[in-house]
Parts: sequence; C-alpha cells; structure tokens
Amino acid sequence: MRLSLDKALAVGDALEVEAIHGTQHIVITPTLAARCGYSMESDPWGNTRIYSSLLGCYVDNKVCSSLFIG
Repeated sequence: MRLSLDKALAVGDALEVEAIHGTQHIVITPTLAARCGYSMESDPWGNTRIYSSLLGCYVDNKVCSSLFIG
C-alpha cells in the first residue's frame, strides 16, 4: 500500500506516523518500520510517501480468496 501526503500536512520538518491497533496508537519509529515492513521517502516536491506491506505488523488481514502469496 502507498499513501502520499502533501508537505503542507507536516508540522515543520517533522512527520510522525502511527499505527492504530485496536485502541492503541503505536508510533512507527525507524527501527519498528524496518522490522515491520514500513518505509517512507520524499518526492522531488517535498511530499512524503509512506509504504506498508500487506504482511506488515498491525495489518489486519481478513480472509480473502483473491490474495495469493506464494
């Protein structure tokens, strides 16, 4: 999954990303991102792209007959 955020949404130069797991909000730190399959990058215009693996931590996968991982 890819999520793109306009640079106007960031507060200053900082952008904090959280995963919501039930009632918990978990800050995605660089260490947790590396372990869980998340990554971020900036495009040439200063916008942020956030990538998440469908198999990453805190992903709530439902039974789906069309998703095959082999």
